[in-house]
Parts: sequence; C-alpha cells; structure tokens
Amino acid sequence: NIAHDNGAHGIIFSKRCMYNTIRNNISYNNKSHGIMLHEKSDFNIIEGNIVTGNVSGIALWRSSNNIVSQNTIKNNRHGIRANMASNKNTIQNNNISGSVLYGIYFYDKANSNLVNNNTFDGNKVGVYVKSAQNEISKNILTNNGVGIYFQDMALNNKLAQNQIKQSKIYGIYTKVKIEVSNILGINELYRNRKDVMGMVDIAN
Repeated sequence: NIAHDNGAHGIIFSKRCMYNTIRNNISYNNKSHGIMLHEKSDFNIIEGNIVTGNVSGIALWRSSNNIVSQNTIKNNRHGIRANMASNKNTIQNNNISGSVLYGIYFYDKANSNLVNNNTFDGNKVGVYVKSAQNEISKNILTNNGVGIYFQDMALNNKLAQNQIKQSKIYGIYTKVKIEVSNILGINELYRNRKDVMGMVDIAN
C-alpha cells in the first residue's frame, strides 16, 4: 500500500490490535505519523516499510512486545518514537537517517526495549533515551550530531558493541540525575568531535 499526504497518520492500528503484520508499505508526507501502533496494540510486526517525511516515522504509544525490523525510515522529525510505557519492543535491522530531531526516541516509561543492528546516519541525535533498562547494541551510528544521548531519569540502560563514528558534537552524551547510572560496555568510537561527555542534570 501507499499512504501519503493524509491529515493525520498514514497507517494506524489502534486499541488492542494484536498479532498483525504491517509489511512492504510506503507511507510518506503525512501530517502526523507514518505508521502508528496505539493503546495496547501488542505482538505486531512492522517490517520492510519505507517511511519518509512524517512527524514520527513509526510511533509506539502504550504498545509492547512488537518487532520493528528492516524498515527504511528517513527524513522524519523522529525516526521511531516509543512512549507511554511501550515496553519490550525489538527494533532491529532498520536504516534510520535524516531525522530532524531523533532517530529513536524513548521516553515516558518506554522501558526494556532492544535496539539492535540498526544503522543511523545524519540524524540530529541517533538514539535519545529518557527511560530505563533499554539495550542498545551492535548498531552503526555515523555522521549524527550526537550518537547516543541519555537524559533525565535514563537509568540502567546498557550500551555495548556499537560503532559510533564521525559525530559532529558527541559520540555519547549523558545528562542524567546524580542518583542514576547506565552501563557503558565496549563500543568503537572513531573520529567523533568528542567521544564521551557527561554532566549532572540538576533541573527540578
């Protein structure tokens, strides 16, 4: 299917839509999201789609245990966004590029998600995390403003076996509360303006 220039979402599965497959579609230039799973739409597969020019390319809103795989996601405001306790999703083997803000954005208790084997190129921030216990591993991040950014109450996230290269500002940047920590494993950092930078978030 081709969904484009709609007033809201290109494709949306809303309210307890489970065990569906969204595969090989094109969704572009929609006023809101290219593809969205909404309100307990769990155990779905979003695979092999091309999603461009939307607010969020793919959005997960209170939806868990989904697989987002092998999609081309480019030139959206956010590539993939998960919030409202969207947990235990697997995001793998996607190509995410040209995001105005964030390639992947986890916030509002989007916890325990896996980000694995994706490529990120030319995003303002490759992966932006404000939630907990996510694993970000074996990704390639190139030419982003910031490769991976932990902020606020991002805690117990694991970052390992990523290649983070040629970031214009920072490869890895943390700005978290003094009482929280994240796990930094072995990553390859190459020709970033600064590889790792951290500061304490003291805002109320």
